[in-house]
Amino acid sequence: MATTTKKGEETKSRIIQAAAELFERRGYYGTGMNEILSRASAPKGSAYFHFPGGKDDVAIHAIQFAGKQIGDLLKAGLAVEQNPHKIMGVLVGFFKMRLVQEDFRCGCPVGTVGLELSGTDSPVLDACKSTYLQWSQILADYLSVHIDEAKAGEVADAAFSMIQGGLMVSRINSDLSHLDIVEKYCTALVVDTISGT
Repeated sequence: MATTTKKGEETKSRIIQAAAELFERRGYYGTGMNEILSRASAPKGSAYFHFPGGKDDVAIHAIQFAGKQIGDLLKAGLAVEQNPHKIMGVLVGFFKMRLVQEDFRCGCPVGTVGLELSGTDSPVLDACKSTYLQWSQILADYLSVHIDEAKAGEVADAAFSMIQGGLMVSRINSDLSHLDIVEKYCTALVVDTISGT
């Protein structure tokens, strides 16, 4: 029984990872369940067993998986960098690395799906919103050591908004210089806010 349960969890995990990769590259509407199952080497019946809510259910799990994965990496980067004046270099550098590694085909799994579903009442969009809030909170928690909590939240929200915009423009143009500009102005925002100017 334990072996069967373990095998089932492994299959579920493969489906979630395959979905996260495909949604980031092709978007929500450009990715079908058969394609996800094929990439995950999973039988069709396993999708209905593990994800009774269908494609939306898979997508929610995929967004949560990608969100936690990126969130954990961001936390690790922030834990290493003690100088708040350099923190934007850590955050922007992480997304630059993803762009280069994927030859500009991928940037942010949450952004790709979220843009497609914006303006809808999809539960998948709710998962995207929740993930953005989690990422912003990671940065806000870091900054709140240096500035008050409300201001830290505002700076974190502004920074992530600029990073996501720069990420999209850099991906479209296959050019990291847009993110370089974002890093420069986000750093200035953090420095000015901490110094009170």
